[in-house]
Parts: sequence; structure tokens; C-alpha cells
Amino acid sequence: MDSYLEQCIRACRRQGVVLDTNVFILFLVGCWNPHLVGSGDIKRLNSYSIDDFKLLLALLVPFSKRVVTPGIITETCNLLDTDNRKYNGAVFYALSQLLDKISESQKPSKLLSIQPAFLQFGLADTSVADLADRGYLIITDDLKLQNFLETSGRFSLNFTQIRTANWLK
Repeated sequence: MDSYLEQCIRACRRQGVVLDTNVFILFLVGCWNPHLVGSGDIKRLNSYSIDDFKLLLALLVPFSKRVVTPGIITETCNLLDTDNRKYNGAVFYALSQLLDKISESQKPSKLLSIQPAFLQFGLADTSVADLADRGYLIITDDLKLQNFLETSGRFSLNFTQIRTANWLK
């Protein structure tokens, strides 16, 4: 019998994978300067290690497309603003370079705001749930969002659970 991870990959491989904000921050900083992951220099990444970044890269291999939303990018910029200033704009420069290599999906806020998830989660996470509805795999470390997606029959992985269970070993 297939594991849940294998089911997710098989079901969503062609459509793609969405990296929710904190996981996207790990991906961004790890791609830019992996030595900063878990070093304490970037507060948002204190709970992650370089092995977590490598695990994330391994998770992404099967997917044809990596996707973010404008809400994820906005949250990323807000959360990394201090670090960007600390590194003289290098973090946002790395983000601009990364945005050339990933896809961005956007849906009008007006349409997202009438979805049931909006009242519970707000705009950014509703945009993520919308992509899950369209067949994308969501990788998040937001347990509340992941539970919502999973109980709604959508494919999602909680990155914290994956890294602590070491699913890819």
C-alpha cells in the first residue's frame, strides 16, 4: 500500500507544488545562502536546519512546477524585511531571482473572499486552499491550515511532521 506521501506525489506531480510562507522562506534563504539556515542569523529559520533544507529540496524533485501566490510573496517580504535590511537588500534580490524560476498564481481577492476558508484564514491561506482545490500539493508548516486542507480532501503535507518523522530516509 502506498504511503500518503507517495499518494500526494502521484496525484499532484503534473500540476505542481505550493510552498506556504514559512516553507517558502526556508526554500528562498536556502537557495540563496544555505549557511544561514539554522544559524540564528535569520530569526524565521531558527527552528530549521540545513538538513531540513535538503529534505525540502528532495521533496520538490518530483514536481514539474513550484508555485506561490502574491499573498505568500507579500508575507515573505513582510517577515524578512528586517533581514533584508541587515543584508543590504540581498534577501529581496535573491527573491527577485527566484521568482524567475517559479510560477506565481493569482486570483482576484474579491473571488477569494467569498470562499468558505476566507473567514477562518484570511486572504493568503485562502489563496493556498484555492490552489489545493485545483490539484496542487500544499507543503506547509501551518498545522491549522494543513488540517483544514486534509479534512477537506485536499492534498497537503505538514513539513514539520515530515522532517520530524524523516519520511524520506
